[in-house]
Parts: sequence; C-alpha cells; structure tokens
Amino acid sequence: LRMLQEMGFENYQGLDISIEAQRFCHDKGLGKVVISDIQTDNVGANRFDLILATDVLEHLEMDGKALENILCALKHQGTLLLTVPCFKILWGPQDIVAHHLR
Repeated sequence: LRMLQEMGFENYQGLDISIEAQRFCHDKGLGKVVISDIQTDNVGANRFDLILATDVLEHLEMDGKALENILCALKHQGTLLLTVPCFKILWGPQDIVAHHLR
C-alpha cells in the first residue's frame, strides 16, 4: 500500500483477514484496508484493474478458491501480479514460523 501511495495512486485498497493489519495500515496512513477472507468471500466481480497478491496463496488452505475469487474481482483485461515462494528445496524453519502451507 505504501508503494502504491508513493507512486501517486489514489484509488486503491488493501484486503486482509486480520484486524491488526487493518489497524496497522490505518495508523501508518496507508489507506483503506477491508477485512475479508479471500478464500470464502466474494469481493465483487469486475472491480479492479490491478490486483497484487504478494506472498498470500502459500498461507491459504483453499488457495484455488482464493484464486477464483481474485480472478472474479479482476476487470476484463486487468492485471494480476502474483508472487509465491518457488522452490521446495529452499523450505526451511522460517516457512514454518511464517505459517506457509506450501
């Protein structure tokens, strides 16, 4: 959110399951953060030109359903920037601490 703000974007929002994350972003002046679970909540169809999902899916039990909801929320010809950890051989104790499922 800070990066989007610094780049001059004005119409953006975050989504997180955590009220603590929402409070943190509010306290830092980072913009609106909606409380929602992307695995189970449909955030609306064709709403966003760009969706950033950086290091999210590896934490979710229902990653496929989350991806369906993300793609539904993306406008036609919108852009999805998605990142996940890549190589299982690099799996280590920090992944367990970070609650990575895969």
